[in-house]
Amino acid sequence: MPIVQISRIQHRRGKATDLPQLAAGELGWSVDDQKLYIGNGTVADGAPAVGNTEIVTAGYGGFPRPKPEGREKPTKRVYVRYRCTETGKAHHKKNFRAKKFELTE
Repeated sequence: MPIVQISRIQHRRGKATDLPQLAAGELGWSVDDQKLYIGNGTVADGAPAVGNTEIVTAGYGGFPRPKPEGREKPTKRVYVRYRCTETGKAHHKKNFRAKKFELTE
């Protein structure tokens, strides 16, 4: 009967200042600045330096993706809710888009 070994991969996550020294090959995710780190291990294990190596996660092909140019909508969505002075009943105007919206008396 073959020997079956089940492995479990775990990563650490937290703030960049609280991220501990990671073991060799261990992953760590910094939630405050959205960066990924991989551990070097210790010098006794043969690591060239103590610390964690940052993996590039920004820019093209990473996170976050760049916003495409020219795809923004030229108008803003306007939500209007007004209340009748006689009955006190609230009315909602259907959402619409407008470049400029003014309320005048």
